[in-house]
Amino acid sequence: MIHLFALLSLLLCGVCYTGFQNSSHFHNTGNRRSLLLLVFGGALLLRLLLAYTTHGFSNDIACFAAWADRIFTLGPGQFYSAEMFTDYPPGFMYVLYLIGALRSLLQIPYYSDLHILLLKLPAILCDIACGFLLYREAVKRLHFSDLQGIFAASAYLFQPAVILNSSWLGTGGFRIHADDHPYVPVPHEGKPASCLCCLRTGCPVKATDADLHAGTAGRDLGPCVLTGFFLAEILL
Repeated sequence: MIHLFALLSLLLCGVCYTGFQNSSHFHNTGNRRSLLLLVFGGALLLRLLLAYTTHGFSNDIACFAAWADRIFTLGPGQFYSAEMFTDYPPGFMYVLYLIGALRSLLQIPYYSDLHILLLKLPAILCDIACGFLLYREAVKRLHFSDLQGIFAASAYLFQPAVILNSSWLGTGGFRIHADDHPYVPVPHEGKPASCLCCLRTGCPVKATDADLHAGTAGRDLGPCVLTGFFLAEILL
């Protein structure tokens, strides 16, 4: 399966890079705003469908579900306890508080498909926000055309590894930073900080230090690193 995702990533980057380089040749693209809404709407719908039909990474989803109910029931001040396994910082717990409140308000059954979708929603919304940031920075700061910005955002929004991380696994997390990985390029001095955000899409998803030392992380890192290099080629 990982080989299929790698091939899809190659195809995606090839299409986006070709479209980016030849965007000036597209004259009959119609309303760019409609195209932008179509891309982002499609990316969101794809994630929601995948999130609703899969149960995600069981360990993380089970923790998120329990933490959301606990912090909503006890309140933030009583949430952390030596008797409860909680290895996430407080910031994310406030997000889970809102999820716990929403589940209680709507009477959503515990660990139902809709409940799991709700737990994955923050990571999904962050995906869409990152895609919009790439589009906005490409157009506003780097002065690319709207169509070039859409291609740059699409390379991230439809990256299989990114979609699976948030919508299938439901984790939306990174175990290490790009600085820890020798194959992620560094922005040139004087380039905007937004480029670093683009390069962060090359961060190894769900790869631990043990994976890197054991040499087993490469099979999982390829799609993300590939996207990072592609966006670096465009934006640097």
